[in-house]
Amino acid sequence: MVCCLAITFFVLLSLFVSLSEGAENPAQQQSPFFALCMDTHDEKKRSIEEQNEMLRGLGFDGVAHLWHRGKLKKEELLERAASAKRLGLKVSQVVVRIDLAAEQPFDASLFEALPSVNEQGTQLALLVYGGKPSDTSLDDKMVGIIQRILDVAEPLGIRVVLYPHENALCEKVSDALRIAERFSDKKVGVMFNLSHWAAIDKSENLESVLRLAMPYLASITINGSDTPEEIQAKTGNWIQPLDSGSFDLTKLFKILDDLGYHGPVGLQCYKLPGDARIHLERSMKKWKSLRSTSMNPMNKKTNYKIVDYTKIEGVVCPCGIARRGLYDVDEFPGTIHRTDIDRAALPHYHKKLTEVYYIVSCEPGAVMCLDGDRIELREEMALYIPPGTVHHLEGKAKVFIVVLPKFDPDDEFFPASE
Repeated sequence: MVCCLAITFFVLLSLFVSLSEGAENPAQQQSPFFALCMDTHDEKKRSIEEQNEMLRGLGFDGVAHLWHRGKLKKEELLERAASAKRLGLKVSQVVVRIDLAAEQPFDASLFEALPSVNEQGTQLALLVYGGKPSDTSLDDKMVGIIQRILDVAEPLGIRVVLYPHENALCEKVSDALRIAERFSDKKVGVMFNLSHWAAIDKSENLESVLRLAMPYLASITINGSDTPEEIQAKTGNWIQPLDSGSFDLTKLFKILDDLGYHGPVGLQCYKLPGDARIHLERSMKKWKSLRSTSMNPMNKKTNYKIVDYTKIEGVVCPCGIARRGLYDVDEFPGTIHRTDIDRAALPHYHKKLTEVYYIVSCEPGAVMCLDGDRIELREEMALYIPPGTVHHLEGKAKVFIVVLPKFDPDDEFFPASE
């Protein structure tokens, strides 16, 4: 019986999962859509709670939070996170300015506030200043500061991404990519921001820039815009509502679809005047039109699903950092987790869930403890763990975990606390 179950679980490890013919799950197939900088020039001066309520009501999946200068940065993020949680809105990004030329490159109180957005798949987007644009002589210093931030963010399941910004030290996508490649395992991602790319590049380079960034591409931001050539000649407008401008957004999404990008998409609203609700409604209508186009493979009816674990945000769990695939595919009866374990996991058990651990890699001496037995691990080993089995892994390892039925965070129990 155990052997049959184990074989069944191995079959489920395939990332190409055959589902009912013609099945369509919009939540799985569509990129999450969040709003960025929509509060900076809102004439209504809405409170954080009012902003979140407006975005949720308009159909946005999330909101980016600007880590503003001033005395209330920590308090504002805590308020944003608590409000978003109540409303079912995600804090998609926390945007932070880093200044390499300052004695304190960033406000360390950020570290105190970040736990408020853990387990949400939040990204920490870094705008890096403090030198001339694209100055490579500051790369080592930049890497050192990013590593300090990464040491705090990564255990919380928060992905660090680099935000290319016109006139910043990290100005181009290529700058962000150069720095991200200094970190192992794609721990640092990069963004593509349409507005800042259009301010410095050429239309003809769009596909090559995206193709180069794709292995590290963690997020994009879009807006209505005229072409780069028009903007740089001062004959075109920069950030506009999504339904305005001469730039072809359909072409942008065709490139992203061809490259297989399914990550978050942010709506850049910086300096848009008037009542924010008005331009947000216009942009949401355009977004729905864009994502329903027939060219978008994420909206085609298919009898399979593909899981790209590099695009799933990690969350903290008793075992380490987990990336949970197929969680929102209703037709699939379980979930498949890609988990990185770099410390002694907490002994725990499940009352309902059955798990199979498949060891992708592990350090010498790594062991799995099962009801007090210590099993020495090796690559390509699998361990079947039925409900009620107290288990934890000691040592560093990378594993796939097949979970049936679907993972439930309430089905985790810790003997030490009983």
